[in-house]
Amino acid sequence: MTLRIFSSILSLAFPSILIQGVFEGFDENRDECIDFKEFVCGISAACRGPQFERFKFLFRVFDRDHDGILNYSDVIYMTSCLIEVSQFVSI
Repeated sequence: MTLRIFSSILSLAFPSILIQGVFEGFDENRDECIDFKEFVCGISAACRGPQFERFKFLFRVFDRDHDGILNYSDVIYMTSCLIEVSQFVSI
């Protein structure tokens, strides 16, 4: 599944600012395509996995430069996403 298809599916359920990051959270091998295994493992980690696995998934969503560190830019992005989510949910 490409980012375009992923975005069209999730655009009603997620604020647009989060879609790229969530896509990258699923795309573990970073080939810009989510295969079945990545999708199933991502859903499991994000929704049903142990708390540590959920944290790792969220880390991948917000670590935009994939350097293994949430730097200042990543934290600003995460804060912007949280603000957007709070407004999206209240609509």
